[in-house]
Amino acid sequence: MIPSSDWQQADTAVRHDFFLQWKGRTLFFSKDKRGIFSSRVVDSKSFMYAFFDFPQEDGPEKTYVQGDFRFADVLARRQAEQRGDLGNESVFHVYKKFRTGRNESELIYHIIPRDLLEKTKSQCQISAGCVLLDWTGLLLSLLKKGGSKDQAIALHADSSILMVVGNSSRVKFIRRYPMFSEIHDNMGNVMGMIEHDLEICRREMSADLSELQWIEVYMSSPQAKLPRISIPVRPWPLIRYNHGKKKVWSSLPLLLDAVDPGLALYGSQERYVRPLQMIEKWVIFFLLAAALSLGAIYWMNKGIEDKLSNRIAVLESEVDYFEQIVQDYSYDIYGLDVVPQTVDLIHDLSRALSAPPPVLIWNLFFDSWPEGWNLAQVEITYEDQKIIILTEGTVINDPIQAARQSRQFSRKLVEAGFEPGDIKMNVMSEKTEFSIDAYYPWDMTN
Repeated sequence: MIPSSDWQQADTAVRHDFFLQWKGRTLFFSKDKRGIFSSRVVDSKSFMYAFFDFPQEDGPEKTYVQGDFRFADVLARRQAEQRGDLGNESVFHVYKKFRTGRNESELIYHIIPRDLLEKTKSQCQISAGCVLLDWTGLLLSLLKKGGSKDQAIALHADSSILMVVGNSSRVKFIRRYPMFSEIHDNMGNVMGMIEHDLEICRREMSADLSELQWIEVYMSSPQAKLPRISIPVRPWPLIRYNHGKKKVWSSLPLLLDAVDPGLALYGSQERYVRPLQMIEKWVIFFLLAAALSLGAIYWMNKGIEDKLSNRIAVLESEVDYFEQIVQDYSYDIYGLDVVPQTVDLIHDLSRALSAPPPVLIWNLFFDSWPEGWNLAQVEITYEDQKIIILTEGTVINDPIQAARQSRQFSRKLVEAGFEPGDIKMNVMSEKTEFSIDAYYPWDMTN
């Protein structure tokens, strides 16, 4: 069976494996086998994307708050508490916030049951790294990647359709439409509501829309008709998978490169880890070589990609140079003066290869990172007997809550194998600054 003329099957290589929660089951989509299998995220040995949704909960929602932009998250959370929408059993998750005026902000958020979210997060805690997203995070990633042009994007999941309208700097509309049937031909009422909302976006929010992008998460019959409204509906191409004895189609594999981990429910620090993994083989090469120590590795929230790209280029050229030296040594066996250098270099490299990779240290450290703590700077240094990690940033929570979180985080670090140093809190009139240092024991002399 091939897709009808309404749908296009993509004839392209799939770059990523991923997990999807579908009708209460966790499914693994294999890029190599083009197959779907029941599996668990925690069994993964490599970096993974995982999609879990919470359609039974109200949201996502958009809200406005008055006050300092830096504390918009806190103000919005207090509003939800005052309305009675948020209690201790729920998590107020903010995806994005936008400055809409001098003292006005707009936030996109979702209130999720704490036990359900924590259970889902626990399934994604793997040493190789995992980015956990729901459909809101995915669609907001697509808006961000789309730039300044207004877009309308609808995603058809198992029990709802989620639609966003906006661009990289503003979310003009977001809504979830519950469905009582998965059959495309029975979408009439929902599509009527979608068309009505799109008209409001055009008329009242000046949204310049030429089409509605349509994403299918899991399609069992590609013969279904594409939904029709007054503006063109452009479906994302489909990738075919084998699921047992049947064939299914999905657009998700084509969207993974657009994912912004900063919009994830869990694994937002992966936006730093993923570039780090790209340079890991060069980092390990230089970490311990006597005259070539990499020293400290810095990440700043601003310009991280450019800094890492520049560092990669430098390391690549240095690796090429020293690989040539090693090759020259192997040919010049009579040069007794270089033999000791060769032995030293080989010894340094053998120690480097046994070093815990930076990605592992990163994931262990940030696995229990406190909610509401904004990271500004990180430094990882490999030294004899220990790996040092230093962090600095600001806390949006009140000082009492921040102090409680710091004690909990310190205990979690010990459980992960770290030796916590100092956790310093500097309470100022408008914000609280923190600095943390911790040590991971490691014997580089072996």
